Amino acid sequence: MTLEDRIASALKNALDIHTTAESIETGTLTVYSICTAPTADTTLFQPAIKDDHCMTRKDRLVFVGYSPHAAQESFQLMFAFCVSEYSTKTALIVNMEKIDTTGITPINIPVASTSIKAYINHILLTTPVSTSIRIHVFARSQSQYLFPGSKHIPSKRIRTDTQLVQWWMRVLADSASLGRCDNQTKLLWVVPGETSTSTTTTRILSSSNTLWTWGLGADSHNRLPLFPDDPVTKACGMVQSSAGDIDPTAVMDILGVLGECQSTCDTSIKVNNATQDELNALMKLWMTMDFSNVDACTRSSTKLIKYVQSTLGNVGLAHVDVTVAGKSDSKLNVSVASNSTNTVQSIQGLVKRHAPAEAITTPIKTLSANLIKRQKQ
Repeated sequence: MTLEDRIASALKNALDIHTTAESIETGTLTVYSICTAPTADTTLFQPAIKDDHCMTRKDRLVFVGYSPHAAQESFQLMFAFCVSEYSTKTALIVNMEKIDTTGITPINIPVASTSIKAYINHILLTTPVSTSIRIHVFARSQSQYLFPGSKHIPSKRIRTDTQLVQWWMRVLADSASLGRCDNQTKLLWVVPGETSTSTTTTRILSSSNTLWTWGLGADSHNRLPLFPDDPVTKACGMVQSSAGDIDPTAVMDILGVLGECQSTCDTSIKVNNATQDELNALMKLWMTMDFSNVDACTRSSTKLIKYVQSTLGNVGLAHVDVTVAGKSDSKLNVSVASNSTNTVQSIQGLVKRHAPAEAITTPIKTLSANLIKRQKQ
């Protein structure tokens, strides 16, 4: 099963759980995934060792949109996330870089959390058991990251930093419960500027039923991954020895007083390298779009999809058709047209709307390493 199949299937299940035939409009829910080819990368760890020279990196963009059948040319993007995947012979390291919603919610289902859980589940199921998996998140609440102007949409829900931490704890804990072996799964977290016993961290933990451990996730060589725009990376630069060694304990001490996350994150799209021209060109166009209202979102979404379909000629197509005629009559038929790296997935909900569903959206997050930040109180 491809990533697009898995996300589409998870969204179909969410439709069955959260909606009825009377509550949603006939339409097509579409999942797109664009992934770059693996390229060599030796920048993740310092100091570098011999094993790092076989590390590769690939970047992935996943986005979800909806097209009501009652209106032509009305495709609207709802959600997107960017990740970087670093691979060696024995490890897979995933950096959740950016996640965003437009605030447009024609279907009342948790698209963001459902898609993220499906992505992590796909990683767990498709990575060899002998390979260790590490997923890093650096969350910082802001009004928009991937959808310029979307902060002006009234229905867009933007969580506070504390709410964002709690959201990610729920999503990651749910994903961890699907892991290979519970006793081998560790959930680590840090809030820069806080301690493990502070009022803020105690309040955050009180909302979680899962055991979280205060700390950073060093690798087998006691090294920490250095992601862009991340307080861990800055703290590592402050304690790095002349030989290039970094003591994770010293990094924790620095983070305890740093509180660096109070500053605004750089939300510009980073151009990685020339081998990622297609993805970079798409993201450059993406960040010029306007998502400040429903009409603007529709125009921008349609333009982006036409660009993907006309410019990325190597995009393989796949689709999932879901007929929703009430929960007991739901059907799922999967038809895969291509196994290409870059694929498209569709869900078609053939139902009638009786009453509009209340708009609920997921907040925006920027994500990098193994950290979660706090709100100024």
